[in-house]
Amino acid sequence: MFGMGATDYSPGEAAKRAARESFAVAISTVQPLIGDENAQEEARRLAFQSWASTHGFIAIKPHAAGMSEAEWEEMVLGSVRQLVRGRGID
Repeated sequence: MFGMGATDYSPGEAAKRAARESFAVAISTVQPLIGDENAQEEARRLAFQSWASTHGFIAIKPHAAGMSEAEWEEMVLGSVRQLVRGRGID
């Protein structure tokens, strides 16, 4: 479950570009929460933590029997809120 995936997989240039562009959007989305446009590392960390948390929720969603879509959405958003608060950002 927690392995690194296929060891022989190597993403192509288009996939690498799409990943960089997507992550740039994530960073620009959290940057206003940081409040300091020069704190790029802080924004990068928060974007990565939010992405990782959300990715984890998506991975376990098929096992969340009996949970409504609204409950699921609130749980995911609540997790991201906790990450933001935990970094001292309100």
